[in-house]
Amino acid sequence: MSTLVNVRDLRKTYGLGSAYTEVLKGLNLTIAAGEFVAIMGPSGSGKSTLMHILGLLDRPTSGVYELDDLLVASLPEDRLAELRNLKLGFVFQAFNLLPRTSSWENVALPLVYNRNFSTAERKIAAEQALQAVGLQERYKSLPNQLSGGEQQRVAIARALVGNPQIIFADEPTGNLDTKNSMEIMQILRQLNVAGRTVILVTHEPDIAKFAHRIITMRDGSIVNDEINPHPTQ
Repeated sequence: MSTLVNVRDLRKTYGLGSAYTEVLKGLNLTIAAGEFVAIMGPSGSGKSTLMHILGLLDRPTSGVYELDDLLVASLPEDRLAELRNLKLGFVFQAFNLLPRTSSWENVALPLVYNRNFSTAERKIAAEQALQAVGLQERYKSLPNQLSGGEQQRVAIARALVGNPQIIFADEPTGNLDTKNSMEIMQILRQLNVAGRTVILVTHEPDIAKFAHRIITMRDGSIVNDEINPHPTQ
């Protein structure tokens, strides 16, 4: 498998002087195309900061980050935004759906600035993404007409609609009960089986066990990186 993410001596610091905090401490990491990777660790371990940098939502203080062989750390903001739109999809704990907007319109949002899609094509792509997560019958529903699990499936469809190389999922089950959590993880697993690279951030061991590889962080460092021989099916 080809290397999709390559990080060398990655560091992130906040503040100056006595308020100086080193959040990431010289990380080295590679992730191949098609992997399902879980990044675990307690609050303050640096896992969400790492995901935000890998997802081009934040910049490292120093170090090298290559995304699909492209050095991205020094790229201008408009180029980073273009790469996010073309290559990456995001699923967050809070769903982040527009409350007065239908499911298909929420899903189609990442395509609004994509010149390759007309308005009609955006709607078709959104409906296909909703079908992929089993919500084709709810494409006109508003978020307040959906359960928490359904809202998260809409968010996954939104992450899928641009056909990204990588799906980043930051605590995607944090607001869900056990049943809905398992359904969301099954969807992410199926997307990975279909060829998507999935990078998951979680503090829950039962959720991390869906991944084929589990990286554990503590105090800004990677303390364990192991293959999961029996991922949850």
